[in-house]
Amino acid sequence: MNRGWPTAAAPLPCRAFSSGSKTIADTAYLDPARIADALAAGRLVVGWRADGASGAARRLLADLLAPQGWPGDLAHDGLGAPVSPWLAERGVAVSLSSSGGMAACALLKDGWVGVDVEAVEAGVDMVGVADDRFDPACAAWIEGASADERPDRFFRSWTLLEAALKALGTGFLVEPAGLKLLPSGLAGGEPPGMAWSVAQPDCGPGWRLSAVALSAARPALMAGPVID
Repeated sequence: MNRGWPTAAAPLPCRAFSSGSKTIADTAYLDPARIADALAAGRLVVGWRADGASGAARRLLADLLAPQGWPGDLAHDGLGAPVSPWLAERGVAVSLSSSGGMAACALLKDGWVGVDVEAVEAGVDMVGVADDRFDPACAAWIEGASADERPDRFFRSWTLLEAALKALGTGFLVEPAGLKLLPSGLAGGEPPGMAWSVAQPDCGPGWRLSAVALSAARPALMAGPVID
């Protein structure tokens, strides 16, 4: 039993991940009755939905957790990260993101979590940003892509970096020493005794989504099929 997490029957737009991108759901939807079990098992629960209206990410979270009895007690800390006392009492961390008409949320028990979704935009100075923000190997991987491939590589990398910094609780105010974004995923930058777990589900053409879990329960760095 998972105290404080009632069950429900309606499907929700989310998946649960472990060891990178291995899903415990048979389809793109995770039954709300399984959310508590997924979180208790240390799995990273990620939800997304096309919604361009103001407050879309919070609305997605509310719809996702309504069957569990979430009272909607959402505030923000000094860095703008979402905080819910109700979730905190259950040891569950939350992260939200929205961009270009897509909203996303991520949940993780007994750890830290970050999520970022971005609309793929061709007008971004991808090479310049990659040189400034990414590890040289990742920057070279982006710069060496064809014009058709570069947006996908860049936005997969960018959302991964933002999600990792959210999971660390720093945002871009502090770029942690040792955090490297490589073509194969994340390397370094975790607090001692902790490790990354990454998921990059397909949320539809025109967007890229990354979610990062940082949990003491993870014995080693785990990167799923993040960047091929």
